[in-house]
Amino acid sequence: MRYRSLIKSSLHDIRCCDEIVTVVDGVSTAWRALPSSVSCVQVDDVNTGYAHVLTLEQYNSATSVATGLTKANLPSDPDYIADYVSTFSCPLPIPTGNLYAINNSNLDMSLNFFKVGTADYNHRDITPNHSVSVDLPFGTYDVTILCNVVQPPSGPTLHMQCNINGVTKIINNGSTFHFSSVTLPIDINVHPTISSTN
Repeated sequence: MRYRSLIKSSLHDIRCCDEIVTVVDGVSTAWRALPSSVSCVQVDDVNTGYAHVLTLEQYNSATSVATGLTKANLPSDPDYIADYVSTFSCPLPIPTGNLYAINNSNLDMSLNFFKVGTADYNHRDITPNHSVSVDLPFGTYDVTILCNVVQPPSGPTLHMQCNINGVTKIINNGSTFHFSSVTLPIDINVHPTISSTN
């Protein structure tokens, strides 16, 4: 604890707990961050989780009412407030991974994915010969795929072959297939096949 006094004056400063309280004629004042001057420290437009104070405001330490005096928050000032962790005001970005699905067929495909252990749910319809890319928070997902397989009037029975992260499954006509506990990134590739092996 540091004490500093000015001789022959009614003004004295007391530093306690990293805050200097100044007493003038019995009224104690201190300095704090001016709320409107607090900003998030960013790198490449991404929050770092730290807050930066540009300006300090003086306030009555007994009533917490601002006096109207302000000053720059400079490292050379004894009241300086260094950048501090504030992940509430300056939240860190949520890490994301990618789900990429391609429908290499002339049939419609529906895709549902649930983040395991949460209520997070997403749904995508993928039109014929199109793909979809979705950024999702990192985690493990349960994925359900529905392909409405339309059988040709003649010829072999048509199925859909689905590959998720190297695991291949056959989806029969009008049925769904469920992949449990798939971790991002997820690559899905669906295309028609005449194979009937499950």
